[in-house]
Amino acid sequence: MTERPKPTLSLVPGLDGVRGLAVVVVVAYHLGLIEGGFLGVDVFFVLSGFLVTSLLLVDARQGPMRLRAFWQRRVRRLAPAVLVMVPVVLAGAMLSGWPRTRLGDATVDGVATLTWWSNWRQASGVSYWAIDTPSLFRHAWSLSVEGQFYILWPLLVAAAVWWARRRQRSVKAVVGAAAGIGMMASVTWMTVLSRGLGDADLSRAYVGTDTRLFAPLIGCLLACWWSARRRSIERLARRSDAAEFNKPLTPVAVIASLALAWLMFASHPSDPWLYRNGGFLLAAVLAAVLIAAVVLATTFAGAGRLPLALRWTTRRELRYLGHRSYAIYLWSWPVQMLIEHRFPYAPRWVVCVAVAAAVLILAEASHHAVERPARQGTTWAHRNRRRPALAFGVMLPVSALLFTAAWAQQPPAHERVTTRDAVDEGLHRRPPRAAPSAVPADHKVMIIGDSQAYTAGRYAPTGTRLPEGLASVDTRGVVGCGIVSGSGYDYYLNDGWMAAVRGGCDQQLAVEEVGLQGRPDVVVMMPGAWDHEAVRGPDGTVYPSRSPKLADLLVDRLVARATAAHAVGAQFVMVAWACPGPDQPPARRDPEYIDWINHVLDRAAKAATRDYGVDAWVLLPPDPVCVGGDPAGEPTDARLVATPDGMHVEDDLGGLWYWSAWIAPGLRDH
Repeated sequence: MTERPKPTLSLVPGLDGVRGLAVVVVVAYHLGLIEGGFLGVDVFFVLSGFLVTSLLLVDARQGPMRLRAFWQRRVRRLAPAVLVMVPVVLAGAMLSGWPRTRLGDATVDGVATLTWWSNWRQASGVSYWAIDTPSLFRHAWSLSVEGQFYILWPLLVAAAVWWARRRQRSVKAVVGAAAGIGMMASVTWMTVLSRGLGDADLSRAYVGTDTRLFAPLIGCLLACWWSARRRSIERLARRSDAAEFNKPLTPVAVIASLALAWLMFASHPSDPWLYRNGGFLLAAVLAAVLIAAVVLATTFAGAGRLPLALRWTTRRELRYLGHRSYAIYLWSWPVQMLIEHRFPYAPRWVVCVAVAAAVLILAEASHHAVERPARQGTTWAHRNRRRPALAFGVMLPVSALLFTAAWAQQPPAHERVTTRDAVDEGLHRRPPRAAPSAVPADHKVMIIGDSQAYTAGRYAPTGTRLPEGLASVDTRGVVGCGIVSGSGYDYYLNDGWMAAVRGGCDQQLAVEEVGLQGRPDVVVMMPGAWDHEAVRGPDGTVYPSRSPKLADLLVDRLVARATAAHAVGAQFVMVAWACPGPDQPPARRDPEYIDWINHVLDRAAKAATRDYGVDAWVLLPPDPVCVGGDPAGEPTDARLVATPDGMHVEDDLGGLWYWSAWIAPGLRDH
């Protein structure tokens, strides 16, 4: 029997294929094609832990550990592409008309991406699943986790190697024990933290280094096992027939591959069981089993072919994508965001094709012009050109960040205020008192709803500027919470249940109760912005979008609010969903949706009046709001001036027009 060559990790082509498939499913997840494709990141984590620890153990075996050289290689591998990506994305954002009010956040996100703390920014600020204001650099959280791992883990390995040599213990065993202890601590902490956070805040557990570190540490454990068993396995491979060994290996590879695929098609990152019941741990273990199967099969196959169950890992297409996986990952999300922003109404298949084509071109350019020269020290990274290249590489993103920050504008109130901010404000602010000179017939108005109601109330006129018929306006709107949010129901929007995004909606009804203590004369409800999507009940029941089942639920919740208003002697007025502006998503501007939601409001008004004697009615738009007074028609120019995005009031002048042209006349004329 001919002796097979000893494969090193650089000669295991199947690992490139695994990496290539992982980046494909991650991009597919971002595009909304594979709901659980985010688990491809866990495959990256495990693979990174395996490869890095294998290199560190080889370094330890050859003598004193050279951590400086290791970190220099990591910097050359990771930093140049990011230094190019961040300024190019910021330039693309400004050229594509990205809102200037969101460029400030984009600047901070760019800094976080360049300095490897993006995951902690997302953990402490805007949620990873903030669908209404997605970050151009949302994907950088995983790069930050890996960057922090590359800094900390080598230090721990060096300490373990020093201790093992001093105590004359096995280096691999000590490093493996350290990895095992860290892995168990991270898994335990994810479970404990996620159980304490509740469904609304799982983003913290999703992006935290402390809660996700177990995945690369599982790869570290695999590396320690492989390093300890490698020579004996290679001797066995020289004496054994590959086909004989593949008999038990094949079913293991098939089960691991199918189970991982099932998780990717059956999971969503907001699913609590992933955090509390070991779902992420299972995915990482399956990824480790798959990687081990590829390495073992390659060891036994030598120059031959891998077993059929693993042959897909060596396909040329996947290996190509694996070699460029870092650049593909870097570019895919921001390119997708910019394309979707520039062409909001493009068919989904067009977006997918455009993103794939653009990303492959950019990844190829990055691979040849940025990454490979940096690793090999050629062209611009040659020793004679290294210093000016480094200076340019630093000045380019710094200049882009400074220019973007200077170009940015302060966002309007409804974008600066979070759900929790609105809840705290609503719970602790006393209802207003009407001025002593107010006409007795004038109405004390309380306005409730989501960000529309919040901004309409925040910028409502006061004092002598109040339109005829109004004594005061009290806003109890809660940003980000739809009609049924306060009753424990979650909305589904784009790619996730909103419970994973909106912490604080469970206090929506409590905020409204505080306002009712002021005994308003009229309660104005502004619904419609969220209700074009499906709803999930507290018991897991799903109410499909625009279904009779959902209509019944909305009517029930609206009638409950109407009776609460009636109990304090107030009328209950629902503002029709009317002529939203062109900047709103197509689903919100769909005439069929506008007719559907307004029919739901009308049903609720009639039911509250018929069954409970509530003075409830729907306030339709007048001619100054919608052309011809048609809710499904076009907004007037005056409406778009007052609500630039076609929905939210953004300043005092807009608020004065809004109340003077629409709400106050409607209340007077009823």
